[in-house]
Amino acid sequence: MHKKPLLRKGIEPDGFGFVGRLIRFALMKILIGFALVCFFLQSEAQQVIGAAGTTSTTSGGSVSYTVGEIAIQTTETSSGTASEGVQQAYEIYKVGVTELALGSSINVYPNPTNGQLTLNTTNLNKNLAYELYDSQGKQIKECASFSDGHTLSISEFTNAVYYLKISSDNQPIQTFKIIKN
Repeated sequence: MHKKPLLRKGIEPDGFGFVGRLIRFALMKILIGFALVCFFLQSEAQQVIGAAGTTSTTSGGSVSYTVGEIAIQTTETSSGTASEGVQQAYEIYKVGVTELALGSSINVYPNPTNGQLTLNTTNLNKNLAYELYDSQGKQIKECASFSDGHTLSISEFTNAVYYLKISSDNQPIQTFKIIKN
């Protein structure tokens, strides 16, 4: 004949009761919390969240890139400059804009530049002039008259941000933000 164990009110067959279950529950929560902390601490390596990217490998080496990073490192040698990282600055700024006649345009390139800018104009037969300003607003260069294809040298100036104001008949037409690097 099989005997049933004698149970007292509030005591489980394992002998721990409500307090025992509470302690086991608390210990389980602590262990799960500890495991999660260990997992997240180990996941704190350098990460990149990019919108796109790829790796290209050849016998000469490999190149990887991502789009969307915010830090760069630049290496310069006698044969050139390489910027590791991302979001290389390529900006075209038209700071002040006056409506040009239909079919007319002014383009200043390359921007950023290492010292030489080309000013191209389309369908502008007016007296064109420019003034170059530093970031404090001090005029550092001017030209009273130029035409399409004019080359502007800023190689003698330090790497910085400049503003190129183009005028026609002493009336401002456009101002470009120029980055010299």
